[in-house]
Amino acid sequence: CYSDLAEPWRAIEYYEQSLEICKETQDRRGEGQTLLGLGNRYAELGKPRRAIEYYEQSLEIRKETQDRSGEGVTLNNIGGCYVSLGEPRRAIEYYKQSLACFQQIWDTLESGREQATFLQSQQRTSKALERAYLEIDEYDNAMLAADAWRARGLFKALSQEEQKSLDVGLLKACAMRMGSAIVVYSYDANTAMLNVYVISESESEEHRTARTTICQHRSVGILDVAKDISDKAKGAEEVKKQSETGFLSGDNKTARDDEERGVDLSWRPEAIRSAATRGQNDVSKMDLRALYKLYIAPIADLLKGISRLILLPDTAAGMSKVPFAALQNDDGRYLIQDFVVSVVPSLRILYNLLERKDEPEELNLASSVVVGNPSYSGWRLEMPVMSSDIAVGSAAILLPNTVDRYDAGASTDGAECIVTARKDETGKYEVTLASWDAMLDDQARVKVDNRWMHARLSERSRAEPHFVHILELGEERAIPMRDWYPKLVKGDGAAVLEDGCPVLQPAMLSRLRYCTVTDVELDETGRYEVQMGDTKERCRVSARSLVRRIRVSASRLLRRSAGPLPPLFYAEDEAKVVADILGVPHERILSGRDATLAEVMSRLEATRGVIHLATHGFVDPQVGDRSGLAFSGGSHEDAVLTAHMAAGLDLRSALVVLSACETGLGEVMAEGVFGAARGFLLRGVGSVVTSLWEVDNWSTSELMGMFYEAWKKRGDPVDTADAWAETARSWLSCSHHEGVRQRVRDFLGLEAAAVEGLSADELFAMCDAAREHLIKDKKDVYAVELLMEDVLRLKKASSKYVDPKYWAAFTVVGI
Repeated sequence: CYSDLAEPWRAIEYYEQSLEICKETQDRRGEGQTLLGLGNRYAELGKPRRAIEYYEQSLEIRKETQDRSGEGVTLNNIGGCYVSLGEPRRAIEYYKQSLACFQQIWDTLESGREQATFLQSQQRTSKALERAYLEIDEYDNAMLAADAWRARGLFKALSQEEQKSLDVGLLKACAMRMGSAIVVYSYDANTAMLNVYVISESESEEHRTARTTICQHRSVGILDVAKDISDKAKGAEEVKKQSETGFLSGDNKTARDDEERGVDLSWRPEAIRSAATRGQNDVSKMDLRALYKLYIAPIADLLKGISRLILLPDTAAGMSKVPFAALQNDDGRYLIQDFVVSVVPSLRILYNLLERKDEPEELNLASSVVVGNPSYSGWRLEMPVMSSDIAVGSAAILLPNTVDRYDAGASTDGAECIVTARKDETGKYEVTLASWDAMLDDQARVKVDNRWMHARLSERSRAEPHFVHILELGEERAIPMRDWYPKLVKGDGAAVLEDGCPVLQPAMLSRLRYCTVTDVELDETGRYEVQMGDTKERCRVSARSLVRRIRVSASRLLRRSAGPLPPLFYAEDEAKVVADILGVPHERILSGRDATLAEVMSRLEATRGVIHLATHGFVDPQVGDRSGLAFSGGSHEDAVLTAHMAAGLDLRSALVVLSACETGLGEVMAEGVFGAARGFLLRGVGSVVTSLWEVDNWSTSELMGMFYEAWKKRGDPVDTADAWAETARSWLSCSHHEGVRQRVRDFLGLEAAAVEGLSADELFAMCDAAREHLIKDKKDVYAVELLMEDVLRLKKASSKYVDPKYWAAFTVVGI
């Protein structure tokens, strides 16, 4: 406490007293922790050598007690002291020992989430090691330190080899062979600096004179860039205000203000709302040109003669949401117009991909899985409430106390309920269960030999016949569920359902009567005594007419959408186009009710071709491994392919295209992004095409057709990034107009010359005439009306659809 109050000397007095007590009681762990605290206080006072004395004593005890975590922390702090003393080389040795301790702990953790959570807390040591290497100009080692813990769990899943040291020289040789630059970004929040490491054949003037390192390094001051952008934006605003009012506003906002608010290093289009951002409109204050200045301009001279960029963003700094392909230079050119762009989680993953590239598996395109527009009518999406409010009257799912949502493999089968009051000062909502038998927990009341008794429920109780354990008799009996009654206790809140209404509906809330249970004994007919909340009258009410009313934390609630997800009609057309290109018969396309989760999963494991999933995607911001893709089913759990489930599949596909919203987003960890895409990467898929925001249905359909044409022409799954670059460039040049013209020509049965050079208005008129004939002949006009919508979009394409919102969401993860 005294340390928090900036009174380290007072804190030291108490630590010394604590130290004496620990010695007297032979509390070695407590002694080690107290010595660490003393070292920390002396470090705060600017006395690093004194601090080291205490740290070394603490370190000896940590080793003696086999406290690996404490040993790692102490070694880290000794390293920090040597940095303060201007001895970075000695600091490096301690930082490396510290990370070795953390590595041993990491190796013992079983789940990927446990490993990622542990890694999240150890980032300061790897960042400190990176800074120490930079102080002595060892850029290769600094880059490796920055990258060492990235995607470590992913690499462990992909490779059976030990975590051996990385051969940077081999990476450079591969980069030169591919005409690529490997760019590693590392943001240091401690210094507000963005460190950029480049491995490429191109060399700057200063690098030609000093060939001691393989990678080249540039450092960018985030606040400097933010201030420059802020000043320009402020200047434009001042000019606007001056024109309106005739005087300057006198706003003295500084870069520090930006820092206090947090500098957003990503970008999203206007009006995009997202589960990934908890319903907020997440729009960066930096535009695409500003982000170019931040990420690309500092290394532009190192990219001369380079045709391909393999980017490794620092996901812990929010860079996972950067649409790198759309970054614009001062001439207005997008990055993808000059480079083939792809993203890789870490250098180790890149190394793994390059090794697999040399041994490609044979593809069977005819076995490809193509899904487009499943039927979503049988279920509704369920999402965590998180910190955002949930309105009174909203349908929700109440999870049992025993459910751990952070275990992505655990069922979240809960009870339907309705929110009946806003959260109170403790942050808890009042919910009313939808029916009497919801959330029975482990007990019910049953009548045995005309006596009310307590029945303990188990999993066996839910199956036929319904066996329950009668507590009063100490034996098990088969009692059908229709004879169960809810077990309520005195003081329980409840609501009384209307006669003939077994399930509570939101429309009933205004008429709902609340009460409190006053007697736990049921009468002969199965009624509890309650006190009505409005009249204070006491009366008997059937137990099955009572639904429980309780206060619960937001963490136990799932928000259920008001209706099913909307259909994606263009996704069905997209699937047909993709199937034609890949040679998949139309009867093998999964759409509508045929696209069940079970069928999709079965096909995913059977294919040796491409996986193309055109459906709804969503992000679970609380548990990234629960993010996923929507298919046909009877409930959320029965219809959603989560990242966790994808990671458990036996996949042998080299390319997966997630043609859905926000499949590249998820829960951001130092390990990487835990979301839909990661599930497929964990199964060894070489390239995954993902999206960063909610994508437009029509433009996505058009883009995917163009992409597969370009990809198949290359005939190599490792050319995914090249094919996507060709697609984006064609899109920006509006050459996709030809696809619409071709569909008009095919639909009307015309020769190419008949539509060549026709305007969008003329094409629309031809389709409209065809539509009138179909109406006259009483035939289905759905197909021609869709085509007419495409022609209308074609008319607007040159001004609207070249906007990055319509094409830049998609990112190639892989090479």
